Amino acid sequence: MPNGNIYIQEPYSRQLNLTKTSFDFRDYYKGAVSTHMTYLGNVIISASSGLPQANIAVPIYSAENNSNKTLVGIWAGGLNLRVFSKSLQSLNLTNNERIVYVDYHGQKIAESNKKQEVIKKDESFANLQSFKNAVAGKSGSIIEAINGTKMLVSYHAVNAIQTRWVILDIQPYQSNTFAPKI
Repeated sequence: MPNGNIYIQEPYSRQLNLTKTSFDFRDYYKGAVSTHMTYLGNVIISASSGLPQANIAVPIYSAENNSNKTLVGIWAGGLNLRVFSKSLQSLNLTNNERIVYVDYHGQKIAESNKKQEVIKKDESFANLQSFKNAVAGKSGSIIEAINGTKMLVSYHAVNAIQTRWVILDIQPYQSNTFAPKI
């Protein structure tokens, strides 16, 4: 509804799990209403499933006349982040390499390593220089210490609707990796 109250949720079983009915505090609702455009929210914990998800929200306006449109509601859908992880997990990476999708605030969206996905599901990358570089729109590689281990982190910014997500490729750093072969 225009005021942020949920009218219907599918599947209906999830609607029965809701502990609240107003979502006007969520970033996807605020973003769609303030920009009058499709808005991709940050990673949140779903109130109906208890799982991490990102929501895409589209404001819906009346068609009374072109000069005075009225907001009649928000059409929103949650992205199943497990699908993103399953795609990354199909890459068959070696040498303890990880690929991680990260939202604008550094929160993990998806993970190539099944063990890391479960153990550190709320993992943040906001303090990494590679993340900061990518959020600034840069791409490249950098050597960073992660949990006390030197890692080679390649990073790339991805423009996702109005926001920026980040792809990080993290692998153990070996000083002779880039030595020229003679």
